[in-house]
Amino acid sequence: MNRYYSVAALSVGVIADVLPAFTPCKRMIIFDPLAMGTPLTMFPNFIVAVRIYAIYARNKYLAAAMIIYLIAETGVALWIYLTPSVHSIQLPGPESITDSLTLHQCLADDSQNLSSLQAASFQIMQTIFDSCALALVLFKTYREFMGPKPYRGLRSIIASHGLIYYLVVFSTNISWALMVLLATPDLKYTMAVPTIALAPLAANKLTLSLRRYGCMSADASS
Repeated sequence: MNRYYSVAALSVGVIADVLPAFTPCKRMIIFDPLAMGTPLTMFPNFIVAVRIYAIYARNKYLAAAMIIYLIAETGVALWIYLTPSVHSIQLPGPESITDSLTLHQCLADDSQNLSSLQAASFQIMQTIFDSCALALVLFKTYREFMGPKPYRGLRSIIASHGLIYYLVVFSTNISWALMVLLATPDLKYTMAVPTIALAPLAANKLTLSLRRYGCMSADASS
């Protein structure tokens, strides 16, 4: 789902930005938050949660805590985007340019009844999850990750790639949260697309790194 749904959803988003068949804006206004933003944030989260569950010896209490938090985060996202609804933002510039073939992108804004802090709560919860996930991974893998290089194994790979994932996803999410909190309406969601595009990519890197390690171990044992 993380690998193929993300490609499909992002492809539809790109096509919608360049084909006039997807205008007027109301036809696609709900697609970005509900078909792209929320699932392309949560799919990588579950991949990270499964990795943490594995390195903590399938700790059921930790798994339950992560599941409850991710369900709550999903609920907050749905609350933001459906209460009462998102609306479009008029791009700056003459109407003839805004409605042109190449500049008809529809930007979604949340309800004006929400404060900036409420509107950014989804991104804030995501940065909290990313930070806690990294802390849990490093706590469990610190000794192996910091040990001599010849003795580094699977856990050090999980730790190093987890750090890379954190730097990518945390930096984009915190930038998105700050933009929602501080930027003007026509700019505050400019970090949305880079964030939701990079998160599945980084999660796929985590998965492929484990697969490569498994292949190398199988070759070495044979």
